[in-house]
Amino acid sequence: MNTAPALEIPTFDRSWHPNEITGWLDEVENDETVSAADLVRARLAVREALGVDD
Repeated sequence: MNTAPALEIPTFDRSWHPNEITGWLDEVENDETVSAADLVRARLAVREALGVDD
């Protein structure tokens, strides 16, 4: 079985501009090799980094 490695999610420290964070997520969402579980992890990490409330 050939599985893709888990998506590496950046730390999104203060050096990241919000546009860079959302741009990173756009790239992840357009990458067909990213699993559904990793996509959920990525979206949650971006929400947290941007301070988005539920």
